[in-house]
Amino acid sequence: MIEELDTVSNSGTLSALAAYVEDSDFSYVEAVGPSGRVGLLFEATRAAEYADGASALERIEEIYGTSRWRPRAAMAMQAWSTAAPRSVSQGDVLKLLRARHLFAEAPIKKLFAYLGLALPAPSSCTWERRCPSTRAR
Repeated sequence: MIEELDTVSNSGTLSALAAYVEDSDFSYVEAVGPSGRVGLLFEATRAAEYADGASALERIEEIYGTSRWRPRAAMAMQAWSTAAPRSVSQGDVLKLLRARHLFAEAPIKKLFAYLGLALPAPSSCTWERRCPSTRAR
């Protein structure tokens, strides 16, 4: 899904946002729009333990050109949010980035709420429903 943002970014006029959560341990948000590309990584320390997390951290550092990316990311999300139903403050984004989250979904939910965006409905298909043979009997 993140790769599809490149198609949107090439338009120069559209805005889009994608979010990814891995095992409730880390989450990654990337957005594109007229203000440019934004990347946010929540629970970056835990992200480094996963291949996708390490890739997300590399992508973040590529976007911002530094390992001290959080203030720049907060500023970039504030600028991007002018395309959302509601704008988010740089301070609110920075708080989300610096906070410890028990579940990596939490900052995504808060960010979407700040932006006035609805989260997609959770899938009605769970692991147990897809794999009934793995249920305890």
